[in-house]
Amino acid sequence: MIKNSLKNFYKNLIYLFVPMGIVYLFFLITVCLLFTTFFSSLSSTLVQLTDLIKTSVDESSTSVSEFIAYALEQIDWNQGFGNTLQQIFDTDWIQNTIKGFFEAINASTVGFEEQFTNIVSNFVSSMAFAIISAIIICFLGIVLANYATKYVIRRKVAKRNIKKFIIARTIVPLVQSIIIGLFFVLVFYLQYYSILVAILFLILLSGISILSSWMIHKNESLKLKDVLNMKNIAKHLAVIAIIMGLNIVIAILLFLFNKIFAVLLMIPLVIYSLNIIDVNTDSYVCSLIQTE
Repeated sequence: MIKNSLKNFYKNLIYLFVPMGIVYLFFLITVCLLFTTFFSSLSSTLVQLTDLIKTSVDESSTSVSEFIAYALEQIDWNQGFGNTLQQIFDTDWIQNTIKGFFEAINASTVGFEEQFTNIVSNFVSSMAFAIISAIIICFLGIVLANYATKYVIRRKVAKRNIKKFIIARTIVPLVQSIIIGLFFVLVFYLQYYSILVAILFLILLSGISILSSWMIHKNESLKLKDVLNMKNIAKHLAVIAIIMGLNIVIAILLFLFNKIFAVLLMIPLVIYSLNIIDVNTDSYVCSLIQTE
């Protein structure tokens, strides 16, 4: 089983480009969405703020003029050009001037602060909506990439007919859900033995994976005992450990090189690896049938 599973992993590496293409396409869509929304919202926000400030300054020209005169008086203009610039940029003069400017407008213009806050809030809301939309689009892209990868790999390694597909999508998920629910119940009541329960859980899931593959692909001559045994369960778990360990090593190396590049490559690689693991037991059972 180990040899067959690792062979599947390397033989089907060409299908790594399936999740890559889909994930990267959806990534580009989200980037375009974010940039378009950002610049559109920013442009609209700046126009609204400019109009608001211009109108408010016109309404409170006296207060603004007095404050600007006061702010300019805080600078010593007789110390030379370089020292004057240093005083402006190396102190809190700019920050205090901007803060005082808006306070002067707000004090002499009715509703300025409320309008200003609403404009900024609308910008933040539009960006928050764009970010949430981008996350949803990325998630849908990953889901689509997963199903597309599963389809092309399974068609190559262990093709299913309608009957096999129905069994795989009804009985197997039901049994897996029961085992997972039982796992959490046992962890809750046997907290000090959680590690042992987790090991048992992995063994059971591996056994269920092998059993489901036998149920889906069996023929009259293939006995259950020839497929479902502790030796094959141990090999199946070993294959999972090897493939996931390989993913971890690649991820570490890529993160040392570049974090963004690592994320972009690891997402399709993990999708590919999980789907290879998913079809390995099916492939093993099919190989036993073919050799009979």
